[in-house]
Parts: sequence; structure tokens; C-alpha cells
Amino acid sequence: MLIRPATIADVPAVLPMVAKICALHESWDSAKYGFLPNPEQRYEQWLTRLANSERSIFLVSENEGQLVGFLVATIEREIPIYRLQEFAFIHDIWIEPEHRQNGITRQMVMLSSVLNAFMRWALNKFV
Repeated sequence: MLIRPATIADVPAVLPMVAKICALHESWDSAKYGFLPNPEQRYEQWLTRLANSERSIFLVSENEGQLVGFLVATIEREIPIYRLQEFAFIHDIWIEPEHRQNGITRQMVMLSSVLNAFMRWALNKFV
């Protein structure tokens, strides 16, 4: 199992997983997660942009050349009433059912946390 940063070329393979996570969310609470038709198509531009953004983490999990999971997180600005000015937010994480219970989610979250910490350090150090 390989966990790596996603590229623009990975986006088409991630979109079917986006459709699955959207369907799952909508089954949990259709009032909150009332998606417009074909939400995965609406994600395509956003994921493409995140693949090249310095303020996001877009990871994929690959098994024998096939993508089996993804994680999307961004650095968001906090409203100006808190000491903390920015925070990391995991928007979506999905692992295909047949690859669950292998620690992939934990590894992706840990890796995103490490990358986020490094990004914040680098931004503070060099910007």
C-alpha cells in the first residue's frame, strides 16, 4: 500500500469515490447533505485546484496501481476572534470497503497532520 500526494492525473480515479462518500453522507442525513445532481462532477475542478495548492493536502492511497482511497484537507483562516489564526480541516476521507481495517485511514490522517505541521512551519519561516 502506497500513500502519496495526489496529482491532477489522479482526479478522474478519485471521482467515483467522491460519488460514494456523497451517497453515504446523503443516506445519513439528506437534509444536511442534500447534494445537487452528480456532485462528483462538481468536485472535479476543486480537486484539480487542490492538487496544486500550497494550502491543501490531497493524498491518495494506491494498491497495486489502483487508487483505493483519498484524503482532502485544507488550511482555513479562522474568524478574527481567536488566538489561533488558521486551522487544518479534513473535508473528505474515503477508503474503499475491501481495503478497510488495514490502518490506511490512520496512516493518511497522520501523514496529513505531519504535512500540515510542516506547511505551517515553512509558511511562518519563509513568508
